[in-house]
Amino acid sequence: MTLALGSARTNAQDLIAVGFSGGAVEVFSLEPVTGSVVPLVATGAADADGGWTALDRAGRRLFFQSSGGQLYTVSLSTGIVTQAPLATCCYFLEYDRQAATLLGVGFQGGQVEVFGLNPSTGAATPLIATGAPDADGGWTAFDAVGRRLFFQSTNNQLYTVNLQNNTVTQAPLAACCYFLEYDQQAATLLGVGFQGGQVEVFGLNPSTGAATPLIATGAPDADGGWTAFDAVGRRLFFQSTNNQLYTVNFQNNTVTQAPLAACCYFLQFGTGAVAAVPTTSRAALLLVIVALGIVAIVVLHR
Repeated sequence: MTLALGSARTNAQDLIAVGFSGGAVEVFSLEPVTGSVVPLVATGAADADGGWTALDRAGRRLFFQSSGGQLYTVSLSTGIVTQAPLATCCYFLEYDRQAATLLGVGFQGGQVEVFGLNPSTGAATPLIATGAPDADGGWTAFDAVGRRLFFQSTNNQLYTVNLQNNTVTQAPLAACCYFLEYDQQAATLLGVGFQGGQVEVFGLNPSTGAATPLIATGAPDADGGWTAFDAVGRRLFFQSTNNQLYTVNFQNNTVTQAPLAACCYFLQFGTGAVAAVPTTSRAALLLVIVALGIVAIVVLHR
């Protein structure tokens, strides 16, 4: 029997932030109301190249890459970090929960290709060649129900890769580029862009490329395009270069902000608490272990 004693932890918030601490990449839990951060897992990675991350919400695994060509898997259940070598770096990452597959949007044969990545080995299996010349900024989104991957090219085209039927379609955008998220409840592709001197959230039509303004946020910018979306609460999160964390609530059409000690984090939304034995329970656990040992000795000597 293996027993792991972790550090005591309160029930962590669900906004996951990948940042830098002590000379290495660290995973934090980020509180949107106050902007406070709670360290969860120190990964040992030197960097998280590009900020391209993905989250397996069911398996509670966070994925990111380093510029040294390593794919990192962080278990948010155990705090265990593993890594595997990639043939090339770096992919823009999404997670297909229906296929239980980590997707990597990369480049092969002069075009953008979607790969299936093996987190244990780093092996990349080509899935769909898209015909796109590039995937600008690595800003992608994924429709988990319809299994559609969205990305943009620098020639102002919005691409939709349908993994259900292996088709690729494209539509012209009036401007490039948006930071993308997908609102599952509203079945809407969201684009975080700029209009009227501030950050605005748009609804994007993948068939036509039309952009419908939804909410003006008042933010001066959305640094790096590192966003996250709460599919249940319908909240969009992004950061500005003046160290503010913005929360856009689509349930009540409100925008709030909180100060961050530093900017900026690579964001994901999902269950963030690392499973750990509370400090107050350690004495009781040790007593159980001792008791089991005594019982075993008694049985052996009978």
